[in-house]
Amino acid sequence: MKLYRAVGADELADLRLFHRLRNPDGIVVKYFTLSEDEAVWFARQASAAFGAPPYAIIRVEIGVDCIPVAHVDRGVSVVLLNSRQLAGLTPVVIRSNVG
Repeated sequence: MKLYRAVGADELADLRLFHRLRNPDGIVVKYFTLSEDEAVWFARQASAAFGAPPYAIIRVEIGVDCIPVAHVDRGVSVVLLNSRQLAGLTPVVIRSNVG
Protein backbone atom coordinates (compact mmCIF):
# COMPACT_ATOMS: atom_id res chain seq x y z
CA MET A 1 0.00 0.00 0.00
CA LYS A 2 1.31 3.47 -0.90
CA LEU A 3 0.96 6.28 1.62
CA TYR A 4 1.67 10.00 1.22
CA ARG A 5 2.72 12.80 3.54
CA ALA A 6 3.18 16.56 3.22
CA VAL A 7 6.45 17.52 4.90
CA GLY A 8 7.64 20.99 5.80
CA ALA A 9 11.14 22.37 5.34
CA ASP A 10 12.46 21.14 8.72
CA GLU A 11 11.15 17.60 8.29
CA LEU A 12 12.45 17.48 4.71
CA ALA A 13 15.92 18.58 5.88
CA ASP A 14 15.86 15.87 8.58
CA LEU A 15 14.77 13.30 6.00
CA ARG A 16 17.61 14.25 3.66
CA LEU A 17 20.15 14.17 6.48
CA PHE A 18 19.14 10.81 7.98
CA HIS A 19 17.54 9.15 4.89
CA ARG A 20 14.60 7.97 6.98
CA LEU A 21 11.54 9.27 8.80
CA ARG A 22 11.87 10.00 12.50
CA ASN A 23 9.53 11.32 15.13
CA PRO A 24 10.91 14.23 17.17
CA ASP A 25 10.97 13.89 20.96
CA GLY A 26 7.45 13.96 22.37
CA ILE A 27 5.77 12.95 19.10
CA VAL A 28 4.63 9.34 18.82
CA VAL A 29 2.95 9.16 15.38
CA LYS A 30 3.06 10.68 11.91
CA TYR A 31 -0.01 11.12 9.75
CA PHE A 32 -0.07 9.82 6.17
CA THR A 33 -2.81 10.17 3.56
CA LEU A 34 -4.08 7.47 1.27
CA SER A 35 -3.62 9.56 -1.87
CA GLU A 36 -1.17 12.07 -3.29
CA ASP A 37 -4.06 14.47 -3.95
CA GLU A 38 -5.01 14.51 -0.26
CA ALA A 39 -1.42 15.25 0.77
CA VAL A 40 -1.26 18.09 -1.77
CA TRP A 41 -4.60 19.45 -0.50
CA PHE A 42 -3.30 19.41 3.08
CA ALA A 43 -0.05 21.14 2.07
CA ARG A 44 -1.93 23.91 0.29
CA GLN A 45 -4.34 24.40 3.21
CA ALA A 46 -1.49 24.52 5.74
CA SER A 47 0.51 27.00 3.66
CA ALA A 48 -2.51 29.27 3.27
CA ALA A 49 -3.64 29.03 6.89
CA PHE A 50 -0.26 29.34 8.59
CA GLY A 51 1.79 31.21 6.00
CA ALA A 52 4.17 28.26 5.98
CA PRO A 53 6.74 27.85 3.22
CA PRO A 54 5.90 25.30 0.52
CA TYR A 55 5.78 21.64 1.43
CA ALA A 56 7.21 18.56 -0.26
CA ILE A 57 5.14 15.43 -0.78
CA ILE A 58 6.71 12.10 0.08
CA ARG A 59 5.57 8.55 -0.62
CA VAL A 60 6.23 5.36 1.33
CA GLU A 61 5.08 1.79 0.86
CA ILE A 62 3.87 -0.35 3.73
CA GLY A 63 2.18 -3.74 4.19
CA VAL A 64 -1.57 -3.63 4.75
CA ASP A 65 -1.72 -5.48 8.09
CA CYS A 66 -4.36 -3.82 10.31
CA ILE A 67 -3.74 -0.21 9.34
CA PRO A 68 -6.08 2.06 11.32
CA VAL A 69 -7.67 4.77 9.20
CA ALA A 70 -9.13 7.97 10.66
CA HIS A 71 -10.66 11.03 9.04
CA VAL A 72 -9.36 14.54 9.76
CA ASP A 73 -9.46 18.01 8.21
CA ARG A 74 -12.66 17.91 6.19
CA GLY A 75 -12.68 14.18 5.61
CA VAL A 76 -9.06 13.56 4.63
CA SER A 77 -8.37 9.87 5.27
CA VAL A 78 -5.21 9.28 7.28
CA VAL A 79 -3.09 6.43 8.53
CA LEU A 80 -1.13 6.87 11.75
CA LEU A 81 2.31 5.28 11.92
CA ASN A 82 4.39 5.09 15.08
CA SER A 83 8.18 5.28 15.35
CA ARG A 84 8.60 1.51 15.13
CA GLN A 85 6.58 1.41 11.91
CA LEU A 86 8.48 4.36 10.44
CA ALA A 87 11.83 2.63 10.96
CA GLY A 88 11.39 0.20 8.07
CA LEU A 89 10.10 2.69 5.50
CA THR A 90 11.98 4.18 2.56
CA PRO A 91 10.56 7.66 1.87
CA VAL A 92 10.69 9.08 -1.64
CA VAL A 93 10.16 12.78 -2.40
CA ILE A 94 7.68 12.90 -5.27
CA ARG A 95 6.80 16.62 -5.38
CA SER A 96 8.38 19.83 -4.15
CA ASN A 97 7.16 23.39 -3.62
CA VAL A 98 3.53 22.54 -2.91
CA GLY A 99 1.60 25.28 -1.24
